[in-house]
Amino acid sequence: MKQIILKSFLALLTFSLVSCNNQSQHEQNAPEVLRLLPGLWYNSQLGTYEQWQISNNDYSGRAYKLNKADTIFFENLRIIKKEDTFFYEATVFDQNKGKPILFKLIVQQDNRLLFENPKHDFPQVIQYHFLNQDQMEVSIRGVEEELEKEFTFKYRKILN
Repeated sequence: MKQIILKSFLALLTFSLVSCNNQSQHEQNAPEVLRLLPGLWYNSQLGTYEQWQISNNDYSGRAYKLNKADTIFFENLRIIKKEDTFFYEATVFDQNKGKPILFKLIVQQDNRLLFENPKHDFPQVIQYHFLNQDQMEVSIRGVEEELEKEFTFKYRKILN
């Protein structure tokens, strides 16, 4: 138990130090709602975390889970700008041969960011909806095996 607490504390401390300048590094043309993303988010239903920071105008994150004394990383995330378009980039360690998958930003309104990749097997749509500065919902949806599916995950920010 002490190792879990120590590892969590060290991860949070490192993340805090790296993300101190988040506000000043915010990409000027980035969707305004992205200012809410940096920090450590926790989904109590699944016991998973999303940890986001901004560096050089790119938003980078990782999804992970704590399992006893181990931290299990399962996804690297980025929101990047290519030319004049923003993309959500997901690299899932045991899928797509470890190669990133891009989802194009198609809607940004009402504290929502909607990314789409109609050619991806599942999901085809990823949405981040910020309910307030400390709560967000992440939804994934699409068609898989000819069935329309949607899953929503609720997160609360536990560290800025």
